[in-house]
Amino acid sequence: MSVAIAGALGLAGCAYPYPPPKLASVTTPAPAQPAAPIATTATAAPVTILVSIDGFRPDYLERGVTPSLNRLKAAGVSAAMRPSFPSVTFPNHWTLVTGLRPDRTGVVA
Repeated sequence: MSVAIAGALGLAGCAYPYPPPKLASVTTPAPAQPAAPIATTATAAPVTILVSIDGFRPDYLERGVTPSLNRLKAAGVSAAMRPSFPSVTFPNHWTLVTGLRPDRTGVVA
């Protein structure tokens, strides 16, 4: 039966007339890459990442629908929410990064 199928495929133009190309072994390790220099504590500046999502209510984290944010919160640092008014994104970002009250930043809402 397999001869009949091979013959039918050959007649239909589906047969590959050449031997398959030689492929590199998938178990061959990749060449070693030079390691990136590691910053020392004397020269490395601290990094702060601010995650801001417009329209994201604080209770969304408690609903169980944000597993990635929950893992980020559990593995990193988080603080209790302290509302800031006006409720506009950029003036609030400026308040977060400077520590100044919104009425003292000079950023107009």
